[in-house]
Amino acid sequence: MMRRLIWAGAFLIGLAGGAGAQQLSVRSGEHDGFSRLVIPYPRGTKWTIEDSDDGISLRASGGSFTYDIRDVFRLIPRNRVLSVVADNNTLFIKTGEKISSKAYQLDGGQVVIDFADAEAAPPGDVQSAGRIGIPEHLDLLWKNHLPLEDADHIAQTGSPLGENPPNGSARVSAAERQLLESLSRAASQGLISVDPTRKIPKPANGSPLAEGDPADDGSLPIPLRSETVYDRDLDQENAYPRLLVNGQSCLPDDRFAVENWGTDAPPTDQLAERQNGLIGEFDRPDPAAVERLARLYIALGFGAEAKATLAAFDIGGATARPLVYMADVIDGIPTPPDEPISHMSACDGKVALWAFMGGSLPAVSGQIDVTAIQSSYSALPPQIRDILGPVLVERFLKIGQPDAAEAIRNALRRTSSVENAPLAIAQAQLLLASGQPLAAEESLSTAPVRNDLNSAQSLVLSVEARLMRGQAIDRKTRDDIAAQMHQTGASELGQRLRRALILAEGSVGGFDNAFDVLAGWPQEELDDLRDQTLGDLGAQLGRVPDDLIFVRQMFTHRQVLQAAPLPAALRISLADRLSGLGFSAAAANILTATVRQTATGRLALARAAIAERDGAAALAHLDGLDGEAAAQLRAQAYLALGEHANAAALFRMLGDEQETARAAWRGASWDIVKDHGSDIERAVIEDATADNASDPIPTGPISRANALIARSQEERALLDRLLTAY
Repeated sequence: MMRRLIWAGAFLIGLAGGAGAQQLSVRSGEHDGFSRLVIPYPRGTKWTIEDSDDGISLRASGGSFTYDIRDVFRLIPRNRVLSVVADNNTLFIKTGEKISSKAYQLDGGQVVIDFADAEAAPPGDVQSAGRIGIPEHLDLLWKNHLPLEDADHIAQTGSPLGENPPNGSARVSAAERQLLESLSRAASQGLISVDPTRKIPKPANGSPLAEGDPADDGSLPIPLRSETVYDRDLDQENAYPRLLVNGQSCLPDDRFAVENWGTDAPPTDQLAERQNGLIGEFDRPDPAAVERLARLYIALGFGAEAKATLAAFDIGGATARPLVYMADVIDGIPTPPDEPISHMSACDGKVALWAFMGGSLPAVSGQIDVTAIQSSYSALPPQIRDILGPVLVERFLKIGQPDAAEAIRNALRRTSSVENAPLAIAQAQLLLASGQPLAAEESLSTAPVRNDLNSAQSLVLSVEARLMRGQAIDRKTRDDIAAQMHQTGASELGQRLRRALILAEGSVGGFDNAFDVLAGWPQEELDDLRDQTLGDLGAQLGRVPDDLIFVRQMFTHRQVLQAAPLPAALRISLADRLSGLGFSAAAANILTATVRQTATGRLALARAAIAERDGAAALAHLDGLDGEAAAQLRAQAYLALGEHANAAALFRMLGDEQETARAAWRGASWDIVKDHGSDIERAVIEDATADNASDPIPTGPISRANALIARSQEERALLDRLLTAY
């Protein structure tokens, strides 16, 4: 329902001008003696080349094209081709001195341009410019990748064909060696690799297949894959799919080419056209027609409608699965963790974008192809860029890719108006990531306020910005968050709204409400976000200035907090505050077993023990710990045990004269008090140890009584000063 609210009034306007120039990714390849550029024009594209003093100009006609040239020099050096500049359907290619070129077009429409040294003729075909021998350890290469029995046989005979070739022909042996040389060279160039998904089946008896064996019909696969240099340079769809580290093959671009699924016609006309012909002969659905309609729904941003169409006609299979996946991404529905597409973000095609959007965030940014994601995003229709842009910016920021996030924001800006909500959201995300909450709020204020998902996401960011500034969230905003949360349901945005409501309640001390909302978090939905929310809520609780509120909430929700994956620093902070308030047992309980084994955790346990006057336990926790903090706590533990001399020695070593004198006073170490004590303490010691034998003794009783009274008054005043000081 929310998706319809977003686009029901906007897609009629946004799609009218949605189809623009087609973006082409210029590919490159380096070969022996020449460099190659490939421009993947559609079939039937007309083109011309003009020579100039410093290079050539390639101009296409019959269509509007833009060129993605970011990866041109990823595979070729800047020696024959010096630079490539794209402008208005034209590629300007600057070449080095004495470089000749040859251009031709393949049946699929791709234009291939080869650049070679002028002394050597440009290649008419891909040929090897030299030979290499079989690597010394080729048998180890085979042994690592072929089935064990075959590998052992090769290692013993030195030949995959065996020691005695068929018919004992020397020509077969020569052919075998040439084949191995070619395979070795191709392997070194990356044109042949092992495919772990393809296994050689073994006969039931386990013996090798003999010539003429009925099982050897030529259909048994071998665990190798290969591609020609044309396939590698063109990256064409019929080339062998790239393999990922987990053995999966990357899906081809045509499964995710959303930019080609709509036309310039009004959306209503497009839908009417696609809805005709869904039922074919014998009242059976036409799978191709149904898939075309589902693709149009996705191009319009209607994920639920696309899934409903496929389900209504019972269309499934390998072609429909990507459509269902894309529909879930558009609608913000989490995908299952075992979905294969979600693990293809390292692919160098269009699937990388959708895999990154729907899958869990990678542990390291190197597990994704950032360039492929950015290129795929730029090729999307405007309405799909608006849907995915803010989420893509957020995901890039989470994995530490601020430059990529800014590039997506810039791509969104180029096709958006000033008051475009997705653009304002993307801008706010970048500002929040750079620690500018006030500027983020100003950016969000420019977005139009509507009852749609963009407004809900804007609300989430606004709350985050205000919390960063230490502001409390007012009642109206909390009510708005709650209303939006119920409308968005179990989607990712719905849980982000739930997080915003939890922290908004915590900002005003409503921790009971906050924990109640947290308890309603869907099981197994965005566990990382839930854990982060609980940690932030615990941090809010730790900052509450009212000790009574803090203690009550800590004991009310202690089971949730103890079981939660809170950061170690937060647990230690909560434990210190509890022990400082006299709840040492609760302080120890909040520290998990893992935290207790760390140095900072052991210090926290020692502080809790000292608060309980358990000096022996504190010394046990501090055993083996070095540093000033440990020494301070160790001195306090000695005080708790009544070992004042040890405590005074530690305080003196730390340079704390006040604590040194205090420990010495308690331990009656008067010499130390004389050196480090306060003025009043030194005065008391001097008075107590003064020798008054030489003072004249009054002779009369009245004089002796007056002297005794004066002496008593002096000592009383001295004791009063001492008591006041303590």
